[in-house]
Amino acid sequence: MKQCYGYWLDDNGNRWDIEKYTLKEAMKCSLSCKGCANCIDCADCVDCKGCMNCTDCVDCVICHSCVGCKGCTYCVVCLNCRGCKGCTNGVECTDCTDCTYCTNCADCVNCVDCARCTRCSFNQSCTDCTNCTDLVQCVNYKKNKDKN
Repeated sequence: MKQCYGYWLDDNGNRWDIEKYTLKEAMKCSLSCKGCANCIDCADCVDCKGCMNCTDCVDCVICHSCVGCKGCTYCVVCLNCRGCKGCTNGVECTDCTDCTYCTNCADCVNCVDCARCTRCSFNQSCTDCTNCTDLVQCVNYKKNKDKN
């Protein structure tokens, strides 16, 4: 483990912010990331590539219980992820596409059966969403711009 441009850097190109992690903490995270490469501030992941702030991810494809991931595909139970595609049961995610059963997400497109989301487009069968457009069969749609 070496220090490089404000990060602790391991042999696989994974790095941890020096201001957030001690050397000992970074080494522990490095050991917990199996087969990961070029990830930033991740822990307990397997075969992830180029992730940021992930925890308990596997290959960043079909991840489970991700936190703060970017651009994941087919993940399950994610929190605060961004730009994901085809994920399920995400919470407070943004800019996602083709996801299902998510809650409190924002700026997502083509999602289905989500709840309490904002500023989303082209979604179906969602509930209690606000400021969303082009919705189909959504509940409590009076709050949505396209149904006023």
